[in-house]
Amino acid sequence: MRLTSATTYLAIVIYLATLSPSHAHHYLEDLSEAKAIAITKGDTPLQKLLKERHNAAIQELESSKALYYGGRAMLADVIDASQRVLHSKLELSSDVATKIKIHEKHVERAKVTEKLAEAKVKGGVETLATFARATQHRCDAEIGLLRAKSVKKP
Repeated sequence: MRLTSATTYLAIVIYLATLSPSHAHHYLEDLSEAKAIAITKGDTPLQKLLKERHNAAIQELESSKALYYGGRAMLADVIDASQRVLHSKLELSSDVATKIKIHEKHVERAKVTEKLAEAKVKGGVETLATFARATQHRCDAEIGLLRAKSVKKP
Protein backbone atom coordinates (compact mmCIF):
# COMPACT_ATOMS: atom_id res chain seq x y z
CA MET A 1 0.00 0.00 0.00
CA ARG A 2 2.79 2.41 0.85
CA LEU A 3 4.56 1.75 -2.44
CA THR A 4 1.35 2.44 -4.36
CA SER A 5 0.77 5.68 -2.47
CA ALA A 6 4.37 6.79 -2.99
CA THR A 7 4.23 5.89 -6.67
CA THR A 8 0.89 7.69 -7.05
CA TYR A 9 2.33 10.75 -5.35
CA LEU A 10 5.32 10.65 -7.70
CA ALA A 11 3.03 10.40 -10.73
CA ILE A 12 1.09 13.45 -9.52
CA VAL A 13 4.31 15.43 -8.98
CA ILE A 14 5.52 14.49 -12.47
CA TYR A 15 2.18 15.54 -13.93
CA LEU A 16 2.23 18.89 -12.10
CA ALA A 17 5.75 19.54 -13.37
CA THR A 18 4.48 19.32 -16.96
CA LEU A 19 1.91 22.07 -16.37
CA SER A 20 2.43 25.79 -16.73
CA PRO A 21 2.48 27.58 -13.33
CA SER A 22 -1.04 28.95 -13.81
CA HIS A 23 -2.43 25.51 -14.71
CA ALA A 24 -0.61 23.85 -11.82
CA HIS A 25 -1.99 26.48 -9.42
CA HIS A 26 -5.47 25.92 -10.86
CA TYR A 27 -5.06 22.16 -10.41
CA LEU A 28 -3.86 22.54 -6.84
CA GLU A 29 -6.86 24.72 -6.05
CA ASP A 30 -8.77 21.55 -6.84
CA LEU A 31 -11.06 23.23 -9.33
CA SER A 32 -12.64 25.23 -6.56
CA GLU A 33 -15.83 25.99 -8.48
CA ALA A 34 -17.23 23.01 -6.65
CA LYS A 35 -18.55 24.73 -3.52
CA ALA A 36 -21.44 23.92 -1.24
CA ILE A 37 -24.58 26.00 -1.63
CA ALA A 38 -26.33 27.27 1.48
CA ILE A 39 -29.87 26.15 2.12
CA THR A 40 -31.97 29.11 3.21
CA LYS A 41 -35.32 29.56 4.98
CA GLY A 42 -36.96 30.88 1.82
CA ASP A 43 -36.08 27.81 -0.27
CA THR A 44 -38.93 25.62 -1.45
CA PRO A 45 -38.81 21.93 -0.50
CA LEU A 46 -37.56 21.17 -4.04
CA GLN A 47 -34.82 23.82 -3.83
CA LYS A 48 -33.72 22.45 -0.47
CA LEU A 49 -33.44 18.93 -1.87
CA LEU A 50 -31.60 20.12 -5.00
CA LYS A 51 -29.11 22.01 -2.84
CA GLU A 52 -28.72 19.13 -0.41
CA ARG A 53 -28.05 16.75 -3.32
CA HIS A 54 -25.54 19.21 -4.82
CA ASN A 55 -23.68 19.56 -1.54
CA ALA A 56 -23.54 15.78 -1.11
CA ALA A 57 -22.21 15.42 -4.67
CA ILE A 58 -19.48 17.97 -3.95
CA GLN A 59 -18.53 16.12 -0.79
CA GLU A 60 -18.44 12.81 -2.65
CA LEU A 61 -16.27 14.27 -5.43
CA GLU A 62 -13.75 15.77 -3.02
CA SER A 63 -13.54 12.53 -1.02
CA SER A 64 -13.25 10.37 -4.14
CA LYS A 65 -10.49 12.56 -5.59
CA ALA A 66 -8.50 12.47 -2.35
CA LEU A 67 -8.78 8.69 -2.20
CA TYR A 68 -7.87 8.31 -5.89
CA TYR A 69 -4.87 10.62 -5.62
CA GLY A 70 -3.73 8.54 -2.66
CA GLY A 71 -4.13 5.30 -4.59
CA ARG A 72 -7.04 4.04 -2.46
CA ALA A 73 -9.94 4.44 -4.91
CA MET A 74 -10.64 3.79 -8.55
CA LEU A 75 -10.86 6.44 -11.25
CA ALA A 76 -14.44 5.32 -11.93
CA ASP A 77 -15.38 6.63 -8.48
CA VAL A 78 -14.04 10.09 -9.36
CA ILE A 79 -15.73 10.08 -12.77
CA ASP A 80 -19.08 9.01 -11.33
CA ALA A 81 -18.90 11.69 -8.63
CA SER A 82 -17.93 14.31 -11.21
CA GLN A 83 -20.98 13.36 -13.29
CA ARG A 84 -23.20 13.75 -10.23
CA VAL A 85 -21.75 17.21 -9.55
CA LEU A 86 -22.44 18.19 -13.16
CA HIS A 87 -26.02 16.91 -12.98
CA SER A 88 -26.74 18.58 -9.64
CA LYS A 89 -25.32 21.94 -10.80
CA LEU A 90 -27.33 21.83 -14.03
CA GLU A 91 -30.51 21.10 -12.07
CA LEU A 92 -29.91 24.23 -9.98
CA SER A 93 -29.44 26.45 -13.04
CA SER A 94 -32.09 27.78 -15.38
CA ASP A 95 -30.24 30.00 -17.84
CA VAL A 96 -28.24 28.80 -20.84
CA ALA A 97 -25.14 30.94 -20.15
CA THR A 98 -24.73 29.52 -16.65
CA LYS A 99 -25.24 25.97 -17.92
CA ILE A 100 -22.49 26.53 -20.48
CA LYS A 101 -20.14 27.69 -17.71
CA ILE A 102 -21.02 24.61 -15.68
CA HIS A 103 -20.19 22.40 -18.66
CA GLU A 104 -16.91 24.28 -19.21
CA LYS A 105 -15.84 23.59 -15.61
CA HIS A 106 -16.81 19.95 -16.06
CA VAL A 107 -14.61 19.76 -19.18
CA GLU A 108 -11.72 21.25 -17.17
CA ARG A 109 -12.21 18.61 -14.45
CA ALA A 110 -12.33 15.86 -17.07
CA LYS A 111 -9.13 17.07 -18.75
CA VAL A 112 -7.27 17.16 -15.44
CA THR A 113 -8.56 13.68 -14.62
CA GLU A 114 -7.42 12.39 -18.00
CA LYS A 115 -3.94 13.92 -17.60
CA LEU A 116 -3.62 12.47 -14.11
CA ALA A 117 -4.67 9.02 -15.36
CA GLU A 118 -2.10 9.32 -18.15
CA ALA A 119 0.61 10.21 -15.62
CA LYS A 120 -0.38 7.24 -13.49
CA VAL A 121 -0.18 4.93 -16.53
CA LYS A 122 3.30 6.28 -17.29
CA GLY A 123 4.22 5.75 -13.64
CA GLY A 124 3.06 2.15 -13.83
CA VAL A 125 0.29 2.49 -11.25
CA GLU A 126 -2.72 2.63 -13.56
CA THR A 127 -3.93 0.54 -16.50
CA LEU A 128 -4.53 1.57 -20.09
CA ALA A 129 -8.19 0.64 -19.58
CA THR A 130 -8.45 3.25 -16.86
CA PHE A 131 -6.83 5.84 -19.10
CA ALA A 132 -9.34 4.92 -21.83
CA ARG A 133 -12.14 5.46 -19.32
CA ALA A 134 -10.73 8.90 -18.50
CA THR A 135 -10.57 9.73 -22.21
CA GLN A 136 -14.20 8.68 -22.64
CA HIS A 137 -15.14 10.88 -19.69
CA ARG A 138 -13.38 13.88 -21.26
CA CYS A 139 -15.08 13.21 -24.61
CA ASP A 140 -18.48 12.97 -22.90
CA ALA A 141 -17.78 16.28 -21.14
CA GLU A 142 -16.82 18.01 -24.37
CA ILE A 143 -19.89 16.58 -26.14
CA GLY A 144 -22.08 17.91 -23.33
CA LEU A 145 -20.49 21.35 -23.68
CA LEU A 146 -21.04 21.42 -27.44
CA ARG A 147 -24.65 20.38 -26.98
CA ALA A 148 -25.18 23.08 -24.32
CA LYS A 149 -23.73 25.68 -26.67
CA SER A 150 -26.07 24.59 -29.44
CA VAL A 151 -29.18 25.30 -27.35
CA LYS A 152 -30.86 28.46 -28.58
CA LYS A 153 -31.29 31.20 -26.03
CA PRO A 154 -34.94 32.11 -25.37
